[in-house]
Amino acid sequence: MFSSTFVVEGKPSLEDYKGLFTQRNIFFFLNSLLLASLSTLLASLIGIFLGFLLGKTDIPLKWVLRPLLLLPFIIPSYIYGLAWANLLGKTGPLNNMLSYLPFITSEGISHFIYSPFGAATVLGLSLFPVIMMVAESSFVGVEAHLEEMGLLLGSRRRTVKEILFPLALPGIISGMIVVFILALSDFGVPFLLGVKVLPTQIFTEFSVFYNEKMATALCLPLALFTVLIITLERVFLGARPLEGLVRGTRGRTYLYTLGKGKVPYFVACVLIFCLSVFSPLISLIVDSWSLEAYKRAFSLAKLGIVNTLVFSAVGATLLTLLGLILGYFLEKYRLPSTRELGFSLMLLFAVPATVIGVGLIKLWNRPEVFFQWIYGTFAIIIIGYIARFSPLSVRFLADGYRQVSSSISEAAEVYGAGWWTLMVKIFFPLLIPGIVTTWILSFIFCAGELGTTILIYPPGDETLPITLFTVMANSPANVVSAISVILLVVVLLPLIVFLGLSRRLGRWRY
Repeated sequence: MFSSTFVVEGKPSLEDYKGLFTQRNIFFFLNSLLLASLSTLLASLIGIFLGFLLGKTDIPLKWVLRPLLLLPFIIPSYIYGLAWANLLGKTGPLNNMLSYLPFITSEGISHFIYSPFGAATVLGLSLFPVIMMVAESSFVGVEAHLEEMGLLLGSRRRTVKEILFPLALPGIISGMIVVFILALSDFGVPFLLGVKVLPTQIFTEFSVFYNEKMATALCLPLALFTVLIITLERVFLGARPLEGLVRGTRGRTYLYTLGKGKVPYFVACVLIFCLSVFSPLISLIVDSWSLEAYKRAFSLAKLGIVNTLVFSAVGATLLTLLGLILGYFLEKYRLPSTRELGFSLMLLFAVPATVIGVGLIKLWNRPEVFFQWIYGTFAIIIIGYIARFSPLSVRFLADGYRQVSSSISEAAEVYGAGWWTLMVKIFFPLLIPGIVTTWILSFIFCAGELGTTILIYPPGDETLPITLFTVMANSPANVVSAISVILLVVVLLPLIVFLGLSRRLGRWRY
């Protein structure tokens, strides 16, 4: 994709980059950094607080709080953008309530939600579960005896400050980098709220102005910046950002008793849930509370519903198979080549969704029959899913392989078991919980994907997220909200199955 922009009429040239460093494009890039930074700050404050409570304290009803507080990451972020626009827009119910407060006006609230600060608030509330999961995993991973020795020599506050947090900090920073990259590359929320950032400008240049060269050139700063962040993290932390998203086997961990603080801390968790999930979703349901609205929504979205279910199921299956194969080689063959493969997958995860979309168009939109067949069918959407989410599926299942004792596979190899026998008779039965988890989560991510799909989908193969964005411009607000609720149902149904299977299998996995 990028190599073609450095060649004009068969000769090396920087002609395509002449318009890149304009004041307007620099503003878009700085806006992207501002949005990502503010989102990461808010997500970190909430995520570290919750990760500590869930991992290191005796707060009640953890088994209820974990899945509820995980919901913001499962629900597509642009749904939050739409819900908060309904709440805080000029005619929104929350806007009307807050406007009665001193020094707050209805116009000021509406201006806030349609600004980088409002978009950062939406993304922060959507992405804090990433840091929550990584922080909890990092806190729980600290050896209990280190904290116990600290408590013998000092106070609990000093132990947390000088032992627990420093040891967990590399993992937390790793999670913050993941959130920063996700916010930097997000397309749906900025596009919905009218915030000018590079991902939305790439889409505009490509789809509105048909300026393929400028769209490709605008991809370069985002791609280079995200690659730089991942590379610096690898050099200075040696961390794997996605590792904390899967809860592995842990040793003994020390739990801090909250005493009288149990109730206020539990109330704080409930308030965060209400702010991040309950309030915005209730606003969508109330706004769409009409049988006529749902009839109209289903008539507009029936093709998108079918396509989303089919494409997401196919994508999830392929992602799970890819995770089984690549995860095995990443964890069982720790060679330099496999380490570089893992790093390459992380770089793929770092590339923004719109950049991947442009790259797929440049690669597959060719006159050759084979390429055109792929590009003109739903297969290109499946390829987009794999390009976007293969790092997640590989990381999840690689962690599963790591939890299987190497002595089991080594004993089987001594008795002559080959790779296929190991996979079918040993690893597959032991990895069933991880396989189910990976498939369900892959389905959820595919069902909500927008940034790549909106650039590459063929006519007649639009998914439900694309249908939602298509009808926003010319449909009543209650119909748009109804389609959003339908999309949420499609996304969250597999989560119900996921929770049921987790309880049946006797353990919870993120």
